[in-house]
Order: sequence, then structure tokens, then C-alpha cells
Amino acid sequence: MASIVSPSGLAQFLRLVAKSGLLGSKPLVSLASLVPLWLRFGGSLYTLAAWAAARFPNRLAVVEGEQGLSFQQLLEHADRLAAALQERFAMDSVGILGRNRIAYIVALLACTRLGCNLVLLNPMFGPEQLRVVLRRRPLGLLLFDLGFRPLVEEALASMPATGQPRLLALEDTPELIAKSPIGKTHPKPHKSSLTVLTSGTTGPAKEVRRRIKAAEALGLISSLLLHLQPHSGQRVLLAVPLLHGHGLATLALCLVAGLSLHLGKSRARDLWEEIQAHKIELLVLVPTILHRLLEAGAPSHGNHLRAVISGSAPLNPSLVLRTLAMLGQKLYNLYGSSETGVISLASPKDLLEAPGTVGHPLPGVTLKILDEVKNELPRGQIGQVWVSRGGQIAPTGDLGYLDPQGRLFLTGRADEVLICGGEKVFPTQIEERITNLLPYAEECAVVGVPDLEYGQALHLFLVLKPGHDSMETYAIQRDLEAHLPRTLRPRHITLLTELPRNQAGKLLRAKLHALLEAKPH
Repeated sequence: MASIVSPSGLAQFLRLVAKSGLLGSKPLVSLASLVPLWLRFGGSLYTLAAWAAARFPNRLAVVEGEQGLSFQQLLEHADRLAAALQERFAMDSVGILGRNRIAYIVALLACTRLGCNLVLLNPMFGPEQLRVVLRRRPLGLLLFDLGFRPLVEEALASMPATGQPRLLALEDTPELIAKSPIGKTHPKPHKSSLTVLTSGTTGPAKEVRRRIKAAEALGLISSLLLHLQPHSGQRVLLAVPLLHGHGLATLALCLVAGLSLHLGKSRARDLWEEIQAHKIELLVLVPTILHRLLEAGAPSHGNHLRAVISGSAPLNPSLVLRTLAMLGQKLYNLYGSSETGVISLASPKDLLEAPGTVGHPLPGVTLKILDEVKNELPRGQIGQVWVSRGGQIAPTGDLGYLDPQGRLFLTGRADEVLICGGEKVFPTQIEERITNLLPYAEECAVVGVPDLEYGQALHLFLVLKPGHDSMETYAIQRDLEAHLPRTLRPRHITLLTELPRNQAGKLLRAKLHALLEAKPH
């Protein structure tokens, strides 16, 4: 596909949008209505919401349980909340701590309308993690779910009063909205920015501050339109936290395309019921949720799914094949990072031919595989994945390679590579191999531990499938001996009931290292 920033790329994007009916009966008028919004509010979520309300005012925009708002109602709620916040609080930076709810989305839109710098806080934080973030990034206002009040109060307890944000529960925002007129608000001179916190899978969470760029947003939407071919009014079920890039990208797509966004729960049974009851056609999730859905078994009737998009965490090839066999060729694998945005998309055809791939780069994205001194490597060789948009190249922190067809495969994080006996060892490749070798292995993870002979050896954390609880570690060691070279055989094995993961399903290797440090020597 041509670059989205080129005339031919833009023309192709407009054709795709027109074909999907997303511009309504007057496409030129619809496009023209976006320009003043973009000039005033930048490439923000509020801009997209206002554009959706202009095109599809009465269409259902977002659903949470029995509650739903049209695009016009969603915009009005955001405008009223923005006016109320500006009247009551003086804030440049706002933090939001909550789970997927309509109130969360309304707060996002209201704050981006005001030009605030938003910080999306992770509900999985402990008091100390939250305290570190608040000290590092002072906030004028913290919006939070009431369920997180004990966490917030404990985090603020040891902070000086002058450095504490003002607090507002998301449960109290409907009252503010009801009492507030849609008055004039005065956005800050600068455009709103969004700070997301990386998962901290190998250490403390890092801040990543990003603004939506036109080329990036149009490139992602263009690729999704081409592959998914959504129609106006399509229902989307989101089982990914909104605070992650994957969830925010889904919200942005729904606002642009006029799709109805349903905020799903994490239990597989609840998700299948919602898929059936609301005739969901597009399901957005993480690999952990996908695994649970397959374990629960797909309903024999009422399944209207046209596409399942997985992202935010590595998708195991065996899970890919199970999904394709059970649901048909409906699976897509989306890859991106907090630092560089959405990078590539694997189609069902890609996954059928190469189950381990994360697909081809999106329009406007250039991928390069570089060695330690930034020399470009030929296809098939593993190196660091670098991404370029508009000429600016940046590392993703991931390792991978390109196959002859230009599809990207990931082999792990650059900071996770182990050196065992002088050889580079990529943990994800070993984990996949062990899972395939052991019929009783549900999932596993390996981390490096100091070793006199090899410098580093492997410690295996293993989750057993149901019915295999009686397996002993010596028997597991014996089963691996026949298939793995000595340098790759785990020196020690720890059995767990589950691996530590974040909300997006990413493995938290730092917690595995903490488990080892806590073990008596």
C-alpha cells in the first residue's frame, strides 16, 4: 500500500472510507467538518468524538452493561464535564485511575477538550508505585474509581499536602454533568498530550508521552479498513484496558468509523454471552483472554464474529492455530509499543502461513532490523527492531527478524537476552519450545540465573495443565533432557498456578526475579 502521507496514499484512504460508508451521504461535507475541529483541538480523541457526533448523532456510541450513550450524548457529556472541571479546578495535568467504564471515556474526552496533559494510571499499581509516579509527575487533579480510594489515600498519606492533587471520584462526575450547562470552555494554548505508563515487564514503569499524529492515525485506520472492512454501526467488544495503546487505538477507530463500542468484562462466560446477546462482530482482546475463551468453548449458535483482534502481548503460535481451527480465519494480530505506536498487523492469511508472525508494517511505517552498532541486517537474521515514521527512526526495545515475504517475527525483548555458555538465548523461543515439548505444560517462562559453568543458566517457571498436579520436577527435568542441549536445560524448576501478568497479558519477568530473590538460599 502507498504511504498514507503521499497523494496516492491519501486518495486510497479516502476511497476506503467512502466505500465503508463512514462519511455518510455527503462525504465532502463530512471531510470538511473535520478540518476546523482538528485545527482547534489537534489530533485528539475529543476531535474524533466531535466528528463522529456530527456524522452519526443518534447512533449508539458506547455501551456499559445496560447503560448506553449515542455519539451526540457522549459529546454533550464530555462538554458538560469539561465546563464543570474548568469551573471548579485549576489543572494543567490530570491523572485518571479507573477501569473500562463510560465515565472513564467521558473524562478522557473532557480533559482532551480542555487541552490538559493526561496521565493514565494503572489500577494494578501498589501504593508505593502510585506514590512514585505522583512525585515524578505532579497532578492538579486525580480522577479515580471509588474502588481505588484506599489505594489513593495510602499513596498520598506520606506526601506533603502541597504536592497532592485534588481528588474527584468518577462516580461523582454524572452529578457534575447533570448540573453543568454546555458553556464555553477555554482550551489551553497547547494541544492535549497523553502520557501512558509502559507495562514495566522487566522493571519499573516508564512514562511515554505521546500526541496523535495525522499520518500515524490515518495509517492505522486505513490498514484496519482495508483488512476488516467494517460497516457503519458495527458492534465492537473491547476486552482490553483503555489505558493501554491497544485499547485507545480501538476507541479511536470506533470514533472515526462510527462503530458501537461495548466495554466487556474479563470472564470468558460473560464475554461469550455479550457476543451472542449484542451480535458482536469485532472482538478486541489480549492473548490471555483469547486463551480463556477457547477453553470455555465457542457457543454453537448466535456467533456473529467477523474478526478477532489480539494485541498488547505476544500471541503464541499454538494459540493462533487453535483459534483458526475453532473460529475460522478471523484472527488478526496487532503489534505496537507505547513508545512508537501501532506498528504492524498480521492478517488471517499471514497467520495461517506463519502462525508466529506479527505481520507487515502499517502504511507509513518502515521497519529495520539493526545490529548492536546500527547496521541493517539481512532478512532472516535476528536484531533489534527499529521503526521509522516520517524519517524519524526509533528503537522498539524488541528483538526480531523479517522473513522473505517481509513479515515481522519477534523473538523477545532486547534487555531479556541471556548469554549461556557464550551463546545468545532468546527466552520466548525457549518457552515456546518447552511448551510444545511437554504435553502437560499449560504455559511457562524462563529467566536467567548466575551459573559458574555457563555464566547464566535457565530457571524455569512452569504452569501445569489441569489434571497434572502430581508431576514432580525431577520427572520434568528428565523429559526435557532428551530434547534440549545441556546449555538450554533449566537448572531449576518452580511450579506455579499461574504466571504473573499485567492487565494486557504481558509477562512480568521482574516479578519472577523477585520470586527467586525471596526464596531461601
